[in-house]
Amino acid sequence: MLGTISENTCRLNIYLSRPEASIRSFAADGWGYGQVSDRKCLIIQESGSKTIHVLGIIMPRHKVPKEDLDLVKRVRIVEQGLKPEDHREWNFFLDDIDDTTRRQILSGPHVEPGALVGGDLHF
Repeated sequence: MLGTISENTCRLNIYLSRPEASIRSFAADGWGYGQVSDRKCLIIQESGSKTIHVLGIIMPRHKVPKEDLDLVKRVRIVEQGLKPEDHREWNFFLDDIDDTTRRQILSGPHVEPGALVGGDLHF
């Protein structure tokens, strides 16, 4: 595993907004990135079920046309820490991912954690 791990994180919430205006939220143990070829994907592990989800392919903001902003999936990650200065948020635009790529990500060796809660994220 690559990347840095936040030791002061006590709560991690993931909010997935879809174009049809529905919002799905997850309480998570961790989040990170998986990569197949040159495409970086967003991965989370749910707290209760320990299920790993590949949410989609991360799209840089400059690659999303202005007229398509309302049609793209968005993810907001809220990391709440023990102190107010440990509170962080990330926002991503996501492209859909096919099942073959999803399987490659989950079975691939390269996962970079973004943040862990309690240090028990296992890929």
